[in-house]
Amino acid sequence: MRPAAPLLNPIQSAQQATASAAKESQRPVYPFAAIVGQDEMKLCLLLNVIDPKIGGVMIMGDRGTGKSTTVRSLVDLLPDIRVVVGDPFNSDPDDPEVMGPEVGTVRDAELRVKIVEERARFDRDPKTFRDSYKEEQEKLQEQISSARSNLGAVQIDHDLRVKISKVCSELNVDGLRGDIVTNRAAKALASLKGRDKVTVEDIATVIPNCLRHRLRKDPLESIDSGLLVIEKFYEVFS
Repeated sequence: MRPAAPLLNPIQSAQQATASAAKESQRPVYPFAAIVGQDEMKLCLLLNVIDPKIGGVMIMGDRGTGKSTTVRSLVDLLPDIRVVVGDPFNSDPDDPEVMGPEVGTVRDAELRVKIVEERARFDRDPKTFRDSYKEEQEKLQEQISSARSNLGAVQIDHDLRVKISKVCSELNVDGLRGDIVTNRAAKALASLKGRDKVTVEDIATVIPNCLRHRLRKDPLESIDSGLLVIEKFYEVFS
């Protein structure tokens, strides 16, 4: 005799049906590992996942450059986080800093073709497309988890800290947030790469996105492309 199936009351049945319908109707998320190009934006987002105290990413760029798709794709990689109740901007509850990459249109013809083809594959069969990137997604999740766990062990030499602050000072960056974010981003990058010590190359990679949007004194001025920051970096660190 087969055991009787557990009985569900109408409320439980309705709740399960609602949950099932909601799950089925959710918009499929494009895999982060499948994003073509926009390496600078992707790196900034990953560093914020590794160290949320960096405080966020201010993404700027033309329509159709993949900003929304890339941000939404992070959902599969994110750990649980604390949020500020009632804050529409999802600010970090501990430290409101920010990085600021600018997203450009992909110009390389081969990359553009690949982006179009990959998007067509995803739209045609989201599940199969996501499954094809499952291994890469899981590898990236493990890498992020390891980087988050090891972040506290990453060190940055005092001499490098001084040079970061000198760059900020000579660029006339207001306040200390530029210094703080650059230090944190460099440590997060070192941890992402599996190291316990920050290198000059780590700082060179992150400092343009940590400072260039902080150089603007007039809100109507355009944001520097990062060239001024890079020039000052090599002047100070050479």
